[in-house]
Amino acid sequence: MTGRAVSAAIHQRLREALAKGEPLTYQQLADQAGCTVRSVRNYLARAQDIFGFTIEKSRDDEHRVVVRAVGLKPSRAPSVKKDLDPFDAALASALFPDDAKPSDSRTSVIVSFRGLPAYGSHQTLVARRWAKAPKSKSSTALRVALRHDSAEVVLWPIAVVVHNLSGVVLIGAPPDAERPDQIVCLDLASVRNELDAIQDAPDTLAPGFELDEVVVDDLLDLPFSALQPNPDEPMIDVHVRFEPVLATRLAHRIWHRSQRVVLRRNGELDVRFGPVPLGLAASWAAGFGAGVRIMGDKKLRKAIKKKSFVP
Repeated sequence: MTGRAVSAAIHQRLREALAKGEPLTYQQLADQAGCTVRSVRNYLARAQDIFGFTIEKSRDDEHRVVVRAVGLKPSRAPSVKKDLDPFDAALASALFPDDAKPSDSRTSVIVSFRGLPAYGSHQTLVARRWAKAPKSKSSTALRVALRHDSAEVVLWPIAVVVHNLSGVVLIGAPPDAERPDQIVCLDLASVRNELDAIQDAPDTLAPGFELDEVVVDDLLDLPFSALQPNPDEPMIDVHVRFEPVLATRLAHRIWHRSQRVVLRRNGELDVRFGPVPLGLAASWAAGFGAGVRIMGDKKLRKAIKKKSFVP
């Protein structure tokens, strides 16, 4: 896509956002348009020429500068797609409840995640901006403020992983990374739920490889784990056998891309996969209680017996 085509796409997204008539901050517009705040300011300075309407500035209750369209005729507003995919809407509502728009009708799809963190509205913006960044031709490194000790981290966004146990994980590359396997897995729950939790870091050097070379599926034990294993933790190959009472509902579960599943004649189910970290394997196997037997590595049986793992 040429630079002119990219600008046209950004203009269209900005116009659609402003056409709703709602006051929006520069950062909200940048997130929706997939560009930088500086670009938004430059485009709004020529709003009459670019969009066909003027912009009014004011401050909201939090003293932030907000802008809205003035003199926009209703007939020129773009049509809004009302019939959203029920699965898309339900998933977004479950992940980011503060971002969900109220609805008068009950949804036909319910998404339920046990133990998923409750993400705030500003964390929602961080996740959405992170997801859009790799597709942007003008993407830069992003500076993220963390909850712990006012710390912050600068990363080049690569992908977002939504995991049933780990929650929402931001995958990025540090500026000094030299190989695609030197990625960072950042838990969204560890990011501050504040307006300025994420900012551009335009002067940051790029890693020593193309970000398009990173294949997240090859670097993480998805779907078994969305986090990188501790290099000091022992790795094992898992071999377990489920009782018939569990076999029916577990026969089609996917825990690891390397897994092999065999349904035995007596109704028992054998599952093998790995290598995976010992602690995670013990936590996983212990969750099935007496319904599973450890058939393989003795270290797994011993870890479960001694409960020497984090559940």
